[in-house]
Amino acid sequence: MSRPLKVLAIEPYYTGSHRAFIDGWIENSGHDWTLLTLPGYHWKWRMRHSALLMASAVGERLEASENWDVVFATDMLNVAEFRGLVDPSVAGIPHVLYFHENQFSYPNTREDPRDLHFGFSNLISAVAADSVWFNSEFNRQSFLDCLDDLMPRWPDYPPVQERKLLESNSRIEYPAIALPGSLKSGFSAPDQPIHLIWAARWEHDKQPEQLLEALRILRESGTEFRLSVVGESFRNVPESFAQIRAEFSDQLRRFGYQESRKEYFEALCEADIFVSTASHEFFGLSAVEAVVAGLHPLLPDRLAYPEVLGTATNEPERFMYEGTAESLANSIARLDRARSLLSNQLASRFADKFAWGTRAPQLDEGLSRISRV
Repeated sequence: MSRPLKVLAIEPYYTGSHRAFIDGWIENSGHDWTLLTLPGYHWKWRMRHSALLMASAVGERLEASENWDVVFATDMLNVAEFRGLVDPSVAGIPHVLYFHENQFSYPNTREDPRDLHFGFSNLISAVAADSVWFNSEFNRQSFLDCLDDLMPRWPDYPPVQERKLLESNSRIEYPAIALPGSLKSGFSAPDQPIHLIWAARWEHDKQPEQLLEALRILRESGTEFRLSVVGESFRNVPESFAQIRAEFSDQLRRFGYQESRKEYFEALCEADIFVSTASHEFFGLSAVEAVVAGLHPLLPDRLAYPEVLGTATNEPERFMYEGTAESLANSIARLDRARSLLSNQLASRFADKFAWGTRAPQLDEGLSRISRV
């Protein structure tokens, strides 16, 4: 890297993992950053109008004589619209597009049928970018597979060449995690109930109803446990969370959003087993954080989980279940009986691979390769 780049970062959905990623990178980067954001809600509106808002915001910065070497944007921005609206001096510099998720394969509910408009926006945005980064091979391949499935529905002129361009112009760049201040030393004592933690957005694609069913099975089997259910909630919260609170109030230790990263990591280190029931996970940041904190993960054998676990262990199946509530409950009960320690080597390998000290220089170098400086 000859000199630090001046990076214009655009995050139209500045919350959750999106916020943690860009804030963490900027804090650990060797480049100089300008960050433009919008609040992380009304995601459909963000995708539809963020290019207009951000082009206007960039215009104000240009009037103050700011300039940049490269633009880094995430998937809530339509790069094609942005480049068409923004001043040519910015439109002409390299643009990198980062996919935290993609709207072709993002799960939806019956009440909210899939609007292919957003998938096409992702496609057009990707074609307009100079380089496209996905946070996992699972995310990248699911995007390409969905595009292939849609090709026969085109009335004419399907985007065959654009699909080839995207495949050749895309790469995998894993996100990173902030290391917890303290680590868990092992499972709770045998005379203490095992402690489970479920940590995710309180939305339908994280399948809280499967967690509720697994907890009911555990209760019926006589397995004692303690429970923390944490995560960010939005306007429409699935009913399963209220049912969990009502039925398992005696087992609950933490319930709801943890106000700080310190509180969140404390919640992790209180627990023994990290549980996911997700039907959508393009990377699994909270699972990686839990492993590094010393917890034993129990993850469904699907989505990005096999890929991410496989980067640090030759036995990812040790930490997976078949994907049903019954198999999850059986796995928890088995761990409760064994109380076997999670290998410190696994936690260390995850920390070495996904800590910002490792990932930030690699991400920085990725931007340097794209820039013309």
